[in-house]
Amino acid sequence: MADLNDYREQINKIDDEMAELFEKRMRICGKIGEYKKEHFLPVKDEARESQLIEKNSQRIADPGIKPYYVDYIKSVMNISCNYQNRLISGIRAAYSGVPGAYAYVATNRFFDDCIPVACPNFDQAFSAVETGDCDCAVLPLENSYAGEVGAVTDMLFSGNLYVNRIITLDIEHNLLGLKGASRKDIKTVVSHPQALAQ
Repeated sequence: MADLNDYREQINKIDDEMAELFEKRMRICGKIGEYKKEHFLPVKDEARESQLIEKNSQRIADPGIKPYYVDYIKSVMNISCNYQNRLISGIRAAYSGVPGAYAYVATNRFFDDCIPVACPNFDQAFSAVETGDCDCAVLPLENSYAGEVGAVTDMLFSGNLYVNRIITLDIEHNLLGLKGASRKDIKTVVSHPQALAQ
């Protein structure tokens, strides 16, 4: 009887083959996505998916394994649909803020053709990528006046995302006040701590 390491080595070899087949399958899914985009077809085709599940599950002889294989096929089809959606719709890029914010500007500079997704804070932008709702997040790392953005740095060390690309963006703040107000009358300025530090 083989020991645990032998079984793991067998799994590793199967995983190597599956990774190669997965990549090959996804390339074909990409071509299908392009076809659907050109012909204005929906990504999901539930009738076709049901047929595939029925047909492919017949290939599994062991009735104890068959339900797991059905789950596996469903998962692969969902991944394929998500990939096709991304090809058709463009990259979904999360950022913290609202349209027009510096993060929004940075997001559009990073990607010529993306769907910017506004999030109320850094945590939710980061989480949107971890959960798969977005493909990436555009977040501030450092400011020449205020230094590093600690909340983002903390997430980089505790989460499972990593820095892929960095750009430099000029930041210019304006002090807004009521009509007729003068600088000598200003006693308190209210803003985000990062903007105040800058």
